[in-house]
Amino acid sequence: MNHSKEHHSQLFGVLSRLDLVDVRDGLVKQITQGKKEHTSDLTDPEVMELIGLLSGNDSADRFYGYFDKNNQQHQYILSLCFEIGWITRNGSRNIPDIVRLGAWLRSDKSKIRKPLKLQTSNDLHITISQLESISSKKYRSK
Repeated sequence: MNHSKEHHSQLFGVLSRLDLVDVRDGLVKQITQGKKEHTSDLTDPEVMELIGLLSGNDSADRFYGYFDKNNQQHQYILSLCFEIGWITRNGSRNIPDIVRLGAWLRSDKSKIRKPLKLQTSNDLHITISQLESISSKKYRSK
């Protein structure tokens, strides 16, 4: 077995373990910034880099929560994370907790179980509606 097949097999194992096989092409596009579309297009060093990125404990949740700072719907989702209390510290400031957001997107509670960056505008509308509902319930219970 050559190294390339070995590394691709290893990558598929990691993707399977994280339940990311169905979104692997989107992951490749995101990681390569649209330059490559399929895992088979990746070089050995790129495959190994991707394996490394996916090997952290919260890597699947983090991937699902990645956002596009230039997308207004994503920006609104991040503001909803603040309202809901899904925040974490980065130095001296609070930032949206994309790992928690990603975990929610992967859960049965989310109607659209796709990474944020792979959601269509309509998918994002549904995700936003759900998050708004969570936010309003939080404020009603206070």
